[in-house]
Amino acid sequence: MSSDAIGGRGKMQQTADWLAESFAVSQLYRISGEEFVAVLPGASEAELRAKMEEVKDRQGL
Repeated sequence: MSSDAIGGRGKMQQTADWLAESFAVSQLYRISGEEFVAVLPGASEAELRAKMEEVKDRQGL
């Protein structure tokens, strides 16, 4: 998820907090200054979609 999609750098910590509430620390990585990735080995497509909806709901998207 890019910080541009949620309003710039001022939202980075808030986004990290939302992600940390939805994913285990061992599943969540910051891959660049503005992007995060969650790794969920063995998760089904439905589980992945549900997690993304959870994150979107936390963001009000």
